Amino acid sequence: MSAESQEKVQEPAREMKDEKIPLPELHQTRDVSEKVTESRELLGKQMSANLIAIAELINKPIPQMQVDEHGVFHEVKSN
Repeated sequence: MSAESQEKVQEPAREMKDEKIPLPELHQTRDVSEKVTESRELLGKQMSANLIAIAELINKPIPQMQVDEHGVFHEVKSN
């Protein structure tokens, strides 16, 4: 080990200060959450419209799909 490495190893650890990190206001968090939800809904509508357009162009039917609580699409099996 070099002298520089030994000095770094022997250096005492610095203490961390308990600094409080300010949290955003609750209403700001709600605003962001609402904007994210709106953006996701808009994106979902755009994706659906694009899939319908593609299906029409290639003359293939679209399977019936359903979205679960995590936003994942699953094909609905018809009996």
